[in-house]
Amino acid sequence: VTKLESAGFEVLRVTSFISVLLPLMALSRWRDARKTRGPSASELHVSPPVNTALRAALTAERALIRAGLSFPAGGSLFVIARRASGPAEALPRRRPDDQEDQEKDGDCGCRRLG
Repeated sequence: VTKLESAGFEVLRVTSFISVLLPLMALSRWRDARKTRGPSASELHVSPPVNTALRAALTAERALIRAGLSFPAGGSLFVIARRASGPAEALPRRRPDDQEDQEKDGDCGCRRLG
């Protein structure tokens, strides 16, 4: 979040997701860390009933996030942000080598900022 703000973004929403499964993820990684071979392929294969239960948990979590609930911890971070300085600044900045390429190859299709 700090990096986004320092890059000129206004942070509108921050929440973790895959939160309800975080204890299972932590347990799985702890178990794999104790092995000498590293993560097992069995972690990627789950039975259909387990997969259905996990999907239901994530569906419920997604509904809670859409309803406005924010989770403090999870497997991933979800951030909604926008450029704080307005729409013109949201265009990609030209790199110095873009201008050289344009001079060599004609119009590169880039829009020049103000």
